[in-house]
Amino acid sequence: MKNLLMGLIFALSIALMTAIVFGTEYIATITGGIGLLFGVAVIALSRAVVNGDRTHANYATENKKDRDERLRTIRITLFVGLPCILIALIFKYLFLF
Repeated sequence: MKNLLMGLIFALSIALMTAIVFGTEYIATITGGIGLLFGVAVIALSRAVVNGDRTHANYATENKKDRDERLRTIRITLFVGLPCILIALIFKYLFLF
């Protein structure tokens, strides 16, 4: 819950800075792009796009502490990126900028 709140504050601050610097018409583009970058980071951290042999080798050498740390990083990255995407969707379709 703390990570989601941190992500919401991050997304709103990015939206505010974008509105001040570039104008309101770029809020959806910039926050959506940042959310997309966090989404790509989540995919890379979760190792979702590697083949089976490599996945087996990675999991075989990974201990519980490393796995828990990786999953924690994935969770934080996901909860920071999701509010950015939600803010982008809200500004794109509700406010029609």
